[in-house]
Amino acid sequence: MGMVKQGDTEAATENFAKALPIWQRIVDELPESDHAPHAHYFVAVCHRRLLQFPPAIEYWQKVVDKWPNFMYAGSAQSLVGAYTKVMRDRGDIPAEQADPLIQFAYENVIENYKNGMYPHVYQYALGELGRFHMEKSQWQEATRYFETFRMEFPDFKYTGWILDNLIRAYESMGEPAIAIDVCEEFIQTCPDD
Repeated sequence: MGMVKQGDTEAATENFAKALPIWQRIVDELPESDHAPHAHYFVAVCHRRLLQFPPAIEYWQKVVDKWPNFMYAGSAQSLVGAYTKVMRDRGDIPAEQADPLIQFAYENVIENYKNGMYPHVYQYALGELGRFHMEKSQWQEATRYFETFRMEFPDFKYTGWILDNLIRAYESMGEPAIAIDVCEEFIQTCPDD
């Protein structure tokens, strides 16, 4: 089984390596065509799958900047945040440089793509901003994003994750009564967690 998976991964990588110059050609030769936003987006996807994160981020950002109403613009903006975070966590970009970019990317998703084609992109941005502020011990900001998530998506499959973060944030804010209320909700909502 492991060899099949490895073979599949190698074949996929090879396919993305083959697709990259085709998408890049559209970007280079047809920059104003109707296909340009898709081409930029998929150049980024190919780079990501080839573990080439800086050019992936660059092309996703171009999608957001040039075609903010493109069907995948919200996804592109979210991926800018996600892969900037990956590069920060790997030590490729210092936190002082990466953190404002990460925060801006997710805030832009929340501000501009809440009602976009893919609601999970908005959900992801709320969760990531909550987590981002938790990392920085910015408890009020963290609770604001987690509470927004909880209110807007009450039937979210992983509600326990949101509630657990809220409990920790409220405890850290010195709000034990609110933390207890959220903990009781956690016990009722997620008895198996």
